[in-house]
Order: sequence, then structure tokens, then C-alpha cells
Amino acid sequence: MAYKLRFNILALFLAPTWIFGQTNINFGSVNEQSSTFKTVNYNSSDFPKGSGDSVHTYFSIMGNDWTTSSVTAPSKLGLKNGASGQVNVSFEPKQNVMHKGLVLVESEYSVEQIIEVEGQGTFSNSYYSTTRNLSEEALKTALNTLLNNGTVSLGYNTARDNMYATIDNSGGRVECVYTGKMAAFTTRAGANAANFNCEHTYPQGFFSSIDPEKSDIHHLFPTTTTSNSRRGNDPFGAVSNPIWTDGGSRSGGGKFEPRDAQKGVVARSMMYFVLRHGDFSDNGTPFLSKQEAILRTWHTQFGVNQQEKDRNDAIFALQKNRSPFVDYPQLLERITKISGTSTAAAKFDLQFSRNLRDMTFGNLDTQTVQVVLYNSGNQEITVSSIDFEKNELKLVEFAQTFPIKIAVGSYLAFRFGGSAGSVIDFDDNLLIKTNATGLDNLKFNYKGSAKGNSVKELHAQLISAYPNPAQNHISFVGLSPTEAQTEALVYDATGKVFIRAILNSNELVIAQLPAGNYIAVIKENGKAVYQSRFVKE
Repeated sequence: MAYKLRFNILALFLAPTWIFGQTNINFGSVNEQSSTFKTVNYNSSDFPKGSGDSVHTYFSIMGNDWTTSSVTAPSKLGLKNGASGQVNVSFEPKQNVMHKGLVLVESEYSVEQIIEVEGQGTFSNSYYSTTRNLSEEALKTALNTLLNNGTVSLGYNTARDNMYATIDNSGGRVECVYTGKMAAFTTRAGANAANFNCEHTYPQGFFSSIDPEKSDIHHLFPTTTTSNSRRGNDPFGAVSNPIWTDGGSRSGGGKFEPRDAQKGVVARSMMYFVLRHGDFSDNGTPFLSKQEAILRTWHTQFGVNQQEKDRNDAIFALQKNRSPFVDYPQLLERITKISGTSTAAAKFDLQFSRNLRDMTFGNLDTQTVQVVLYNSGNQEITVSSIDFEKNELKLVEFAQTFPIKIAVGSYLAFRFGGSAGSVIDFDDNLLIKTNATGLDNLKFNYKGSAKGNSVKELHAQLISAYPNPAQNHISFVGLSPTEAQTEALVYDATGKVFIRAILNSNELVIAQLPAGNYIAVIKENGKAVYQSRFVKE
């Protein structure tokens, strides 16, 4: 998965005449035990009127990995025209990665506000700080370094002594992890007398019984000698026809299935072992690879309990390293393979604004419609064309050349309206072609009426800004402010307002603008009548 600092705007669009509130929400750093929220302000008077007496305001969430970071907002509010309010957007990260997305504020027909959302997820346990924003092989490498850095090799005897006496001892009694049988002892000699011994979850025969692998307590557990022998060097798996059962564990068909209470524990200890020590050969095949699929299932199905957490803490006090999947089970979501090279499967995924669907509009005389496509997958998506099938509708101020590439975590926004001419009834299909599997030929039907002349007038009345490029001021050639209130607004390509000023002449001071490309919009009595592009040096 890829995470970037900023979104890339991949299309220039007609600067909206209803900009309000913020265009970015940065939550900063938030750990998995915390949550925070930010506020979005809205004002329905800034929205074109939909159907009925109320202005319908919609809030939708798009983003990368929002299933773990959980952004929430109301989906729809019905507001009287002129009403204003706030909506809280919450951030609750579960992963220590950069979370990104969009909050869209929409009227009945169009996206009115695009808010970039980002926040750095962190882990409350600083032990894992080096894993931040990593995934796949990079994350495995970081964990391997972490698990080996400063680790104490206790030796096999000392490891067993601590396991029997304290780590797996409760009130003087020790439980077999496979059968659930109990025995009272605290020493190796006591274990032998009770027919208990030490199980290596990852069989020691594969690594020649050498340290530190042999004495790593994270994969050592007390067992009865019988259940240990029955498991032998078999891989873990589901056993359908057992030849031996005891306490819920069973063996047969060359596999060993532990009881439910141990399934998740076994899975996490095996994956820990391979992360730290590597995967050893079993007749030419890496041992974990034979069972990784079912172990990942058990890891999810049988979650971490308090006993497992306490055991992890006790081992850390002695061995000075921790089992990562006990502390943060969600880390496995960022590693496709523990055994072998880990590479994320290609995922093409586009999220759409709610108006990218079959819709019947009212009257589009006074508005254009903005739509948004967000790349929430892990692959760059190429848009090869955007067309209207019958040309009854058309793109407005779309300056990009196809093909257009939408990077991971980026979005494409564009506007459309009626074609030039008189009032028309339209029934047209928006066609979008991409290289994304399953999203290669998108088709949306739009019906309604539109006064194309409104778009035509906006184009016909384009004026020029002089000089262009400009440094300290621009003059609008062809503009003569009247007694009507004349307002100038300057936007960047994202729709963010940089200047809002009442004009008493045809000159506007722009010295305060950063260098870049801008759109100037002139309003008379609140209605946009002119626009022009210019460059600030």
C-alpha cells in the first residue's frame, strides 16, 4: 500500500461559485487507543437548490484504509435554504500508517466541497515505532531487526526453568497447551515426574536444535509427553479423520490440529518465529509455507486473550523482545506472506461521488455538476476517455489531455453542464473508460432539463487578465464595474479561495499570492459572470 503526503489534482475544473469551509483536515498523530474529531462547517445557502423546499446536504467518506481508521459523518441532512451548521468527522486509527481520504459535501446534484483528510496513525507502544508507514517486505525487515535487537538468549535450561516456574505456572500448577491437563510442579524435574515436557511449536529438528532458536520462549510451551510425541514434526492444519484425540486436539493424515484455545496462540507463535529466525526447509519446502493459510485464519478467528498478553509481557521481561502479533494483531493485514517474499496483490478500486450513478435532475439552468472519482486501491489507474454519448451534455472547462493517470490516494474531479443553445430536455450517457479491472467501461445515465445558454454565456463572457503572467496586480480587460456590487474571487486548481475582494475598478492586487496557476472569477450581485486564468510569478 502506498501513502503520500498530498493528493494530486488531475483535472482543472470551473471554479465553483459556492466555496465554503475548509479544504483540508489534518488530524496529526493519533494512536490506536485514542480518537479525535474535526469539524466541517456548511451553509445551505451556498448550495444550488435541489428538489423541494429543503436543500439536501450529503456527507460521504472516501479513502484508503478507512475500515481501520473509521471516519464517520451523517449521510444526509435536509436543510432549509440558508441554514448552516457543523458536522464532526472522527478519526480512530488502528494501524500506525498514514491514513488518507476525502470528505465530500454534496448538494442534491453536485459535489460542493472536496475536503482532503489525512492523519498519521501511531501505536501507543513505542517498541514498534520503527514499523510506522511500512508494509510487506519492508515491514518484515523492520520487525526482524526489532525482534533481534538487544534480545537475550537465555539458553534452553534457563528458558524451561522460567516457563515451568513462572511464565506458564498458575498457583503452582502447569497446563498442557494441547490437552488442557494440569499437573503440579515448578521445576524440570517436576515436569519429568508428571510426564510433561517442552513443546517447540516450530519443531527444533528443522533448525538442528541450536540457539537462539531452541531457547526462544515465544514458541515454547508445556505439554504432556504423549501430546508432544503425537504432534511430532507435523504441520498444523485441520484434521478430518483423526487417529488420536485428547482434550480437543487431534492428529491424523500427517497434520496436527490443536484445541481451539490454542489455535490462535499457535498461529502467532509460528509467525513470530519465522519473522525472527526464518523459515527452514521441510524436505525442500519451507515449513511455514505448508500451513500459513490456515494459521492466518486461526489468527483472525481466535483472537488474543489476556493470558496471551500477560505471557508476552513476562517473556519480554526475560528475553527483551516481544511477539508483534500479540501486541498488534492487525499488523498481519500489512504482510501478505510471512514465508517467502511478501507482495500485495494488485487491487484496482475506484470510489465514486454519489452523483456518479443513473440520475434524473431537475433544472440545471444555473449550475454545473461536479463529480469525483477517488483511487482507493493500490494501483495507479489510467482514464483513457470521458465522453457524453449524445453530446446533449458536455464537460466544462476540462483542460487535461488523455490519458489521465490517477495515482493511489488521488482523485479526479470534473464538471459538466448543458450544451450551448436553448433550453433542452436531455437523456445522455456519461462514458468513462479506464484500465481498472471491472471498472473499465463505466456508464451513467442522466436525464433532466438544462439551459445550455447559461454555459454558453459563461464562456462567451470570458475576459482576459493583464499582465499574464503577473506579479503584483492584474487588470481585467473588458470589465467595467457598475453600480452593482462587483466581487473578485481567486481560486487555485483545487477550488481553494485565496482572494475575495469587492472591486471598485478593473484592477486587483495579487502580491500576496504564492507563485502558481489561478482562476479569477468575477461576480455581479452574487452571480458569476466572468472568469479568466492567470499565472502568478
